[in-house]
Amino acid sequence: DEGAGRGAWWEAFAERMGADLEAAGFPRRRRPAVTAHAPLSDWRQRLDACIDERRPHAAELLFDFRKMAGSLDVSSLEAAAGRAARNPAFLRFLARAAVDRQPPASLRAGARVDLEAQGILPVVLLARCYGLEVGTPARSTLDRLAAAREAGLVSARAHESVAQAYRFLLGLQLRHRLRLLAE
Repeated sequence: DEGAGRGAWWEAFAERMGADLEAAGFPRRRRPAVTAHAPLSDWRQRLDACIDERRPHAAELLFDFRKMAGSLDVSSLEAAAGRAARNPAFLRFLARAAVDRQPPASLRAGARVDLEAQGILPVVLLARCYGLEVGTPARSTLDRLAAAREAGLVSARAHESVAQAYRFLLGLQLRHRLRLLAE
């Protein structure tokens, strides 16, 4: 919270990261409705509001935080995320948002598929929901799926099938992006 007055620096940093990611072949995302740089106390309030107001789409950004380096204590964010496991109504809303993302009905010749929106994202959303339900601190999709398996929410067979499909789709997406970059 002491860095609250350094918003301009963080804005420039975010712009630079976006430009670097775009140069590496990742498409630029639309700007989020809320600023991505904020004091820790603001992030805690956002997590609490997301749960209390049952805003599953806000969860797509908020519950994937990761501490990368430094001495910042993020235990207040971990505690806020932990509240999701004790809020069945929020978890139901989160699960509904996840299953609303349907893969294509068929893969007929010439059909176009958005790998991210129709293949990868549904797995990410369901894994997030399972991860919050079991209270795991894991943030990666595969680790969240493993935690759901260990907690008995997902069978070993279903876990292996979904994890394998997820890895396949990620690899397919990466190969596609690399081909586009090469062209």
